[in-house]
Amino acid sequence: MSLIKLEKLLNKNLKQAGINNRVQASQLIDRFNQILAKAVGARASKKVKILYIKNGTVTIACLSSVVAQEIRLREHKILKELNEPSVQRIRYLV
Repeated sequence: MSLIKLEKLLNKNLKQAGINNRVQASQLIDRFNQILAKAVGARASKKVKILYIKNGTVTIACLSSVVAQEIRLREHKILKELNEPSVQRIRYLV
């Protein structure tokens, strides 16, 4: 009897349950939030909420136009660090 990697087993079961895409989106949002906190600071990142990811765009709501501008200035760096081919841009709602 051979051992099966837990990652492989989980991926298989997530696909069977039909929630693999949701789990991947949730992981992407978590990574985005971590990168955002590093890029603009933890205090400023609390004024941002990811609304959804659709068609290669992360749409975020910002409570402050200043924070939105800071993210816009660092957008290339944030996307590069995210390293997710399915995300090409950030859309801002202020």
